[in-house]
Amino acid sequence: MVQKWNTTSYAEAAVGEAWNTVATKLINGTNTGITRYAGTSDPSGGGTWGADQIGAVWYDRTNELGAGGDDLGSETKFWEKTGATPTYGWKQKGLRGYFAVSPITNALAIGATNATWTDLDLTSYTSDRALAAKIMVEVQDSNPAAGVFGEFRKNGVTTDALTIRAYPQAGGITIQHVFDIELDSGQILEYALRTSAATAGNLRVDVLGYYERA
Repeated sequence: MVQKWNTTSYAEAAVGEAWNTVATKLINGTNTGITRYAGTSDPSGGGTWGADQIGAVWYDRTNELGAGGDDLGSETKFWEKTGATPTYGWKQKGLRGYFAVSPITNALAIGATNATWTDLDLTSYTSDRALAAKIMVEVQDSNPAAGVFGEFRKNGVTTDALTIRAYPQAGGITIQHVFDIELDSGQILEYALRTSAATAGNLRVDVLGYYERA
């Protein structure tokens, strides 16, 4: 039983009501509180709540499953003051849960001369609700230069500022980095290996864990 306390058609208990009516409303309120207003409809009735409801939690299931959402799991939202008028509304806190991959799993190991952007599918190492992956990157080149690096980005991103790069520092010495890389809905990120013209580089990616919406 969810969303049956101070919502449309489910008023709070009031002084003067018969005990059986009050008892039913209190049961509804307890169950609603335990389940955190779980459901796909806005329990505030579209923003009609005010200061008295500050702190209420809505476990918004809209995106849990199905074509109507993004399938990345439910969202936890808090009712709070959002403006000086004052105004009130739901704030999604952007909580994420981290899940370690054990044992650490190798997802890529290449030696190449200038590998351009390529998809790396992490569905075997994450979950179907993963938002981002924590990866350990090893990059090496026999002749590092300004244009030599490995790079990573969310699949489909083209803005250069959103690209993360790992630069080898010395010839033949492997450099290791740990990055959090956003994933698309198919748990795919993109990688590239930029090397100097006459030498080949090495790039390795191990998956340490992944993030889901908490």
